[in-house]
Amino acid sequence: MYYFRRVSLLLLISILMVPAQVNAQAKRNVGFELNAYALTQAKVITKPGIILENATVIIRDGLIEAVGVDLKIPADAEVIDCKGMQIYAGFIDAASSRLINKEIKPPKPDERKVDFGRYALAATRPDNRNYLSPQFRANQAVTDKKNSFSPYQKSGFTSVHILPQGKIASGQGTLLSTSDFPVRESTLIGSTMSSFKLYAPKGSVYPKTLMGAVAHLRQTFLDTNHYEQHWDLYQDQSAFIKRPPTDPAYAACLKVLRANQIPVFAANSRDEILRTLDFCIEFKLKPVIWGGAEAYLCLDRLKKETRGIIYK
Repeated sequence: MYYFRRVSLLLLISILMVPAQVNAQAKRNVGFELNAYALTQAKVITKPGIILENATVIIRDGLIEAVGVDLKIPADAEVIDCKGMQIYAGFIDAASSRLINKEIKPPKPDERKVDFGRYALAATRPDNRNYLSPQFRANQAVTDKKNSFSPYQKSGFTSVHILPQGKIASGQGTLLSTSDFPVRESTLIGSTMSSFKLYAPKGSVYPKTLMGAVAHLRQTFLDTNHYEQHWDLYQDQSAFIKRPPTDPAYAACLKVLRANQIPVFAANSRDEILRTLDFCIEFKLKPVIWGGAEAYLCLDRLKKETRGIIYK
């Protein structure tokens, strides 16, 4: 089982010269796709107090393969001269929702009339999906990076995993670098995990209770399965099957149900964790738990039934 830690190491290059000069130094080999790089002649800080002068960092398939002085450079590696630069380890904030602008909200779907006489298994109407926005992406609502990310930079964080929160299905997370570049240029992974929480919204509309919230999400997942079946029948050109409407919310949930996107459920207490695990078993999901304050009370199930924990 892979456990997520609050901080992880990420390679960061502190550019001390014009980035265009770095790109100009790299001579790309023609005829094959590069998957290995050698960053040479750099000052490498492997950890506080340990500095390697004129060192080399070899990266293959996005992972650090070797760090040291006088390393043999692989024949298939692209060499990038980093003289005058520093390479050091940085942190990753594994999950945060503080950087989302709460004023930016997913657009409400237009009301769509449903012919219940024709569709006996008609799904929940789009205008009745309260507290559900699985199609929403966090990078659509990131606060101004230049002002908001400076505390991360000063603390040595090179990237932050932003997860939306506040709904039963809040949307999809995004991984951003803490650079001063605009969001579109600093997005490392546009869509990461899908964020959920089983809780009692206690608002003025359904669902108001915890039982209602669980039923609401359960029905959404059941509707998603029906949505997939409808599309399968249409694409198979089955008789009398009309083209179903495109539904971004169901399409987003379908990625979760088909294990194409990892679900992360916010849960802190023992009861919240066990409730989440029971729900996920019903739909054969293996989630990540975000919070885990009382995870020590149910470690056996967490080890077997989850992908790990992001501790708050």
